[in-house]
Amino acid sequence: MTDIALVTGAGSGLGAVIAERLAREGLTVAVNTRARTEEADAVAAAIRAGGGSAFAVTANVTDPSAVRRMFDTVAAHGTLRVLVNNASYRPRQRVQTITEEDWHQVRSVTLDGAFRCIRCALPALIPGGRIVNILGRNALAGDPERVHLSAAAQIGGVLEPANALPVIIEDDAMIGEAVQRGLRAQGFAVDWVRDGIQAQQALDLQPYDLLLLDLALPRRSGLEVLQALRGAGSVMPVVIITARASGSLRRKSSAAKRSASALGWSGCRAWRPPLVPTGRRSRPSFAPHAAAAC
Repeated sequence: MTDIALVTGAGSGLGAVIAERLAREGLTVAVNTRARTEEADAVAAAIRAGGGSAFAVTANVTDPSAVRRMFDTVAAHGTLRVLVNNASYRPRQRVQTITEEDWHQVRSVTLDGAFRCIRCALPALIPGGRIVNILGRNALAGDPERVHLSAAAQIGGVLEPANALPVIIEDDAMIGEAVQRGLRAQGFAVDWVRDGIQAQQALDLQPYDLLLLDLALPRRSGLEVLQALRGAGSVMPVVIITARASGSLRRKSSAAKRSASALGWSGCRAWRPPLVPTGRRSRPSFAPHAAAAC
């Protein structure tokens, strides 16, 4: 049977990019959109034009019946191997103007929609398959015009300060300090180790809830750390950290990307720290795009 990857909200933006990448990895991609059939058809056509396999499937993830029909369509094409919950509703509204309906509409797409898809996916997912939940930066960094989105992402997300312990594995002091500072500002207790050997020791001793991992580590690569983690049966969510800058950070980013490609698609979500000018040099600020299981 054909292995299928279903990506919700894939008619444009990040969802379309994820769909294209999964197709390059050899999966047949079900390109979902709520109602914009033309966009989903265009993404699927582009994948096929590039030698991949894809089809469009329209479904509103707020509708349980539509979600069930979507998974029936997927089953007619093959066997589900990957589900990427990328669909999100991101209106900009000040909290004073948010109505009950606005609040529930955001939650119904961002949180409840992911739940509906997961519920349908679990019976169909092949052994070794993956479910990836994409969370925007609003899950960790508040936005005064998107408080309903932040709440929905945090309730159903990977991290919650009261009961989650993340660990940063990053040898670059500038990046590590920025990530640690950002997490602590959000109320997290967070550990930080700087090389692959220390990372393995820390992971053996402490049951962390989230791993923020640089793949280009000294002594033992992040790729080896990740392989050992998965080989031991851990399902801990992982965020892959790469860098965008000049010089050594750019070389590190390239090394990380080469290492990640050796894994194939495993559902890891890369985070590139945006650079914030501070006068004499640029420093990264903590604003992750997503945290996803891999």
